[in-house]
Amino acid sequence: MRFSTLLTLILLFTNSINIVDARILEVPTQYGTIQLAINDAEVDDTVLVHPGVYQSIDFIGKAILVGSEFILNGDARSIENTIIDAESSGHVVRFQTFENRFSRLSGFTIRNGRATDGGGIYCPQASPILSHLIITNNYVTEDGGGIYGTEGSSPIISDVIIRENTSAEQGAGMYFAEDCDPRLTNVLIERNHGSSGGGIYIRSNSSIEMSNVRILNNEAGSLGGGIACHRDCEMQMERCVIAGNSAENLYAGGIYLGISNGEMSNVTICGNTTEGYGGGLSFSGRSDVIVANTIFWANLPEQIAGRGNSNPQATIELSFNDLQDGQNAISIVGNSRVLFRNGNIDSDPLFVNIDHQDFHITDDSPCIDAGNPDSPADPDGSVSDIGAYYFDPNGVIYPDKQSVPMDIEILDVYPNPFNSRFQLRYTITDPGVISIILFDIMGKQILDFGSEYAQTGTYFRDINAVNWVSGIYIARLQSSNKSAFTRFVCIK
Repeated sequence: MRFSTLLTLILLFTNSINIVDARILEVPTQYGTIQLAINDAEVDDTVLVHPGVYQSIDFIGKAILVGSEFILNGDARSIENTIIDAESSGHVVRFQTFENRFSRLSGFTIRNGRATDGGGIYCPQASPILSHLIITNNYVTEDGGGIYGTEGSSPIISDVIIRENTSAEQGAGMYFAEDCDPRLTNVLIERNHGSSGGGIYIRSNSSIEMSNVRILNNEAGSLGGGIACHRDCEMQMERCVIAGNSAENLYAGGIYLGISNGEMSNVTICGNTTEGYGGGLSFSGRSDVIVANTIFWANLPEQIAGRGNSNPQATIELSFNDLQDGQNAISIVGNSRVLFRNGNIDSDPLFVNIDHQDFHITDDSPCIDAGNPDSPADPDGSVSDIGAYYFDPNGVIYPDKQSVPMDIEILDVYPNPFNSRFQLRYTITDPGVISIILFDIMGKQILDFGSEYAQTGTYFRDINAVNWVSGIYIARLQSSNKSAFTRFVCIK
């Protein structure tokens, strides 16, 4: 492939600002290892890695993209065939020099890390963008088998599989603590095993946002088989599936909230188990939990358990959910309370195949159009269904079960830089539901255009940015099975 063509393809993925100065450093044709290329890279450079097995890497604070051929071809085989392997010695990938959103890793299998913390990806005090990765078979003697972050670590994680990692203590899939704010979109976390928080462990004044995330078949020795949020944390979850997770004792096969708040909308919580309390969800301390449009089904020993032991009360508010056995499925002890609002039902949701964890609903499901009528409409324009997957009579399923990882869309901004107005351009190669969100460089949401159904074709959206301040912004296009990011600059 000629260099000019290669540069054009990579710029479609990165939308690099310094187009003239940006370089492409190829591994192994120009550099024998990825680390040698990183060492030589400068701001906005791309380290392009061809298929092969490579040694562990450290970003050393570089604002660069390290990507496999996936960033060119969108082929998932590039992810499987481009491997960073620690060979059971240390972290696989390290971000430990305050890396931010301009440090990006995309298109790799991350495997065989073995460390105290963060076997797969180690990112204390760093907030990179991690996309289109398989993070597997990593082991730690303490926390964060797959991903580890502390002290303000707030990565954007999208189109990632975190599978079969092990932690001797907390967060086998991922661990975040002390003022962290990770954001997950289109992520699959499955078959990880740890002491607490088999899939995810988050603690100490941290928050987590999850959209289109599946947390399946993870195991914990004590609490939170799927997720554990502990001590002044905030959890927001939409369009997620928490299923088949287990905790051997104490609390919560599915989700544990201890002295932490949670807000869930359109979630399916099914088939989670514990030998303690709260098969589906357990909350304790002064937690405040709000749940809407969510299915609780086949969790053992009960769907929900509350263990309040301090003031103010631990509280859960439920509205427009499908809760197996209704209020009888909720076990409450101590200073905790249940606010059982309108719209809750107790009816078999009629999943497509519960035994194979296919939690799409069939056309005669009682969950269709049974969600809160004040919630955002489903992408087909109807009243929100209950559960993670809405039923579309036209046969479009959202979100797609096979959404991780897939191709990217073409996404561009013109002019770039801009002053007061710009045009967002994007191409849809397969019809489906899309959403577009614009963020500033700190990750704050600036515009959310909601979800809509789009046919194949190229679209143009004019945006008035008269009141925007100078700076760097990020656009994220999400379809039912594809995603893309691009960055652009406002100059006043």
